[in-house]
Amino acid sequence: MEKRKIIIWSGLALFCITTFGFVINKDAHSVINQKYSEKLDFKGFEKKTAFEFIYKVDTRFSKTITKEQIDAALSVEDVIPREEVKKVGSYLKIHLTTFVEDRLDWIQVSCEGALFNKEQIQMLQSMDYSSSFSITGKVKKLDTQTSTMIEDTLIYYMTVVPYKPAAYMEGSDALIHYIKTQSREAAAIVDEKIIRPGKISFMITKEGGIGRAKLTSTSGDIPLDIRMLEVVKNIPGKWDIARNERGENVDQELVLFFGLIGC
Repeated sequence: MEKRKIIIWSGLALFCITTFGFVINKDAHSVINQKYSEKLDFKGFEKKTAFEFIYKVDTRFSKTITKEQIDAALSVEDVIPREEVKKVGSYLKIHLTTFVEDRLDWIQVSCEGALFNKEQIQMLQSMDYSSSFSITGKVKKLDTQTSTMIEDTLIYYMTVVPYKPAAYMEGSDALIHYIKTQSREAAAIVDEKIIRPGKISFMITKEGGIGRAKLTSTSGDIPLDIRMLEVVKNIPGKWDIARNERGENVDQELVLFFGLIGC
């Protein structure tokens, strides 16, 4: 009888150990699968990050105006796009603001109506290539639904560009391919929780070289910022140099936008 009890208890113990071990192994396997599935999709390929990592080389603001145009500008309508001018019935208070990357206090001068005052004209004419500014304020537009004039907001951010902008000789696709390839490892390990719109400004000099490359807005990932700055400083190949209306070579600043989409 005692021998039979021992056999029964031994069997129960073995069953418990086996079951417990199975549960542990199952849980461990589940954890491993969970961590593995975070990196791999059902085909076994690495998943893309939840955000789209962008690369873009452009002027500071997408809307541009040549230095020759702002030197001759006497009113708001000489600066803003023609399609916007057609919509506006009258201009109320208009603000001209210049942007300087390294300053917190932007310079703003206002006027009543469409015509720039003397101070605003001087401000525009003092801008160099790659300067950035905004035209903002209140205007009256025709509401097509009610056929009445309504008050609306005018907002335009612009960058001053040469008459003939600088261009990468091998094409913009080749330039972005180089930047992506050279920064792939740094971009692959960024923390999605901290990534922000990063910006690096750099000058295409009138001699055709790259100068004054600097980080103007961090991506939130310092190693990525450092790598991107190195990549920009070492862009290979030649540039079609920017020229003014007289055909003279001039410097032009460009900006590498990377990380998240931003302004």
